[in-house]
Amino acid sequence: MRALTASCRLLGGCRSWTSITLLAAALTASGCGDDVTTTTRGDADSETAGDGDGDSGDGDGDGDGDSGDGDSGDGDGDGDGDSGDGDGDTGDGDGDSGDGDGDAGDESCELAPQAMTLSLTGSQALPNSCNSHTFTGRLQNGGGAVWALDACPCDAQCLIPDPYTLTINLPDMDLLPATIMCPKIEMIKNEDCEVESIVIRDLDNNELATWVGSHAPSAPLTMPELSVAPVNGTMCLDHDQYALAFTLDNSDLTLSQGDAGVLGNGDAAWDAKSYASRETDEGPDYSWVLNR
Repeated sequence: MRALTASCRLLGGCRSWTSITLLAAALTASGCGDDVTTTTRGDADSETAGDGDGDSGDGDGDGDGDSGDGDSGDGDGDGDGDSGDGDGDTGDGDGDSGDGDGDAGDESCELAPQAMTLSLTGSQALPNSCNSHTFTGRLQNGGGAVWALDACPCDAQCLIPDPYTLTINLPDMDLLPATIMCPKIEMIKNEDCEVESIVIRDLDNNELATWVGSHAPSAPLTMPELSVAPVNGTMCLDHDQYALAFTLDNSDLTLSQGDAGVLGNGDAAWDAKSYASRETDEGPDYSWVLNR
């Protein structure tokens, strides 16, 4: 290399690798460059691993090692053996995480939950109480989203009023409970003293259940004929997504978050909707309604 550098100086400098390569060839032909080693500016395969052709194979013999295919040309044939086109190691992302829908189950991680609030307040059902409560009495006025109630039974006359208020906030108005003049309302609170479920029954119709709203991933204990369970669990980036499977007698219905359907048949049919069915780091997030 010192002889090569000196020759460059005599020639006024070598300004490119091509010049160095041509000069090396000339020195070799003249017998004064036998100890000169040159490298190319290809993909550095001839200096490192490559396939060996650049240094000792036919890459240099036919000139390919210096100018093209041996080192930097169609090197894909050799390069694929080590890293391929990326598919061998990482694929297109579908194998590990799919399209963002999760690692298992059939639920989409893109579904947005909707909020639902339930409230029953009165002398025996205080907002800050942790006790569940069953109200029986009469509807004074209202209905739908806000019921003004009195704990006086429908078949009695009471001198002192005992007012209660039932409030139901839903993302849509279609599934609000039908007006009942003599309701029985079961309010169930969870361990955090929050209203978990409300069941409305009709005292004038053998305490027939007509509406259920719940934040639990299961049916209220006061509805033993109903089964609700999360299914199709899908692991998402920041939460676990589920569908809800409803079973009532011999009728089954599975709803993804945001879906609605009909559970049962004939007079026993319920309109059902799942507003939220997932679990996050902050805790479970469930909201669903049955209405008839």
